[in-house]
Amino acid sequence: MSKHVFFVAAASEDGGIHTLSFDAADKSITSLAFDPLPGCGYLILSPDRTRLYAAVSRSAKYENDGELAAFAVDADGRLTYLNSLPSGGLSCCHLALAGNFVYTANYTGGTAAEFALAADGSLASRTQLLEHKGQSVNKARQEMAHPHYVSITPDGNWLAVVDLGCDGTYFYRFDPARGIDPASASLSSAATPGDGPRHLVFNAAGNIAYVANELANSVTACTYSSGALKPFQTLPTLPADFTTANTVAAIRLSHDGKLLYCSNRGHDSIALYRVASDGSLEEAGHLPAIGQGPRDFIALDKSGLIAVGNEGSNTLDLLRHNPDGSWQKVASRSIMSRPICILPWL
Repeated sequence: MSKHVFFVAAASEDGGIHTLSFDAADKSITSLAFDPLPGCGYLILSPDRTRLYAAVSRSAKYENDGELAAFAVDADGRLTYLNSLPSGGLSCCHLALAGNFVYTANYTGGTAAEFALAADGSLASRTQLLEHKGQSVNKARQEMAHPHYVSITPDGNWLAVVDLGCDGTYFYRFDPARGIDPASASLSSAATPGDGPRHLVFNAAGNIAYVANELANSVTACTYSSGALKPFQTLPTLPADFTTANTVAAIRLSHDGKLLYCSNRGHDSIALYRVASDGSLEEAGHLPAIGQGPRDFIALDKSGLIAVGNEGSNTLDLLRHNPDGSWQKVASRSIMSRPICILPWL
């Protein structure tokens, strides 16, 4: 594909959702639209790509709360605001969409929430608010529950909520018509106390999950079955000689599932791992983030074109990761403050 259209969330007080286009022919990044939404964070699309949902860390509309906003997406990628609701806790930072429901992770609030959708894709109501309780060994960062990620498991039967503060992943039984069952909650603990799990990604087969540990600067491979994770391997995200402060952020698999990527904020890199047929990992070096503080990144196509949102340097950077392991900087644009989520549309 010669052109890519994607959304970028900018989390500053004057931020919002940027709609951008990248032309591979002339390597230009063009701004197509900007929709103000202060504190905008994670973005997610409906399966038919006609509705977009945005997390807002601290709402300007709802006092002492985060916010979940819904938009319609037209045939040209333009956004039309539908409505919003309070997210149920401050620092709304991640979203999942399944059946007739949207789910939020509210980091500072220590909660996860469920929202029912109306027929037009707008938000009908908040139907569940889950308050996590717990802490772990890192008293500065794990003094209470801090949900950081939500997703529906590949088998379609569970909502996974990764909780950095509680050092593990909660699972809730999920039904696409009725939503989640709070009474079914179970916790799969991190491989090591203090890991501080942040995000995870499942492989295509749905039997392996890779967990990005923000506090331990590591990645843990786990088997997955019926709402439970079992760790079997942990590898560092940093070179052995790097001793400066660092926290990991996003974790993604390549389109073919043969490479795992995890971003480092501090080392300002993307750690690489080769994925074996049994799901185990082998360290494969690092890609530069180009900028500083890579909060999010995503492959825009199958050719190795990767977009990186560098929150520290306020840049969107594109690089190409070649099959031989080499890389080239492709393009860069600094039109936004705190780019923290990249969502391909076309």
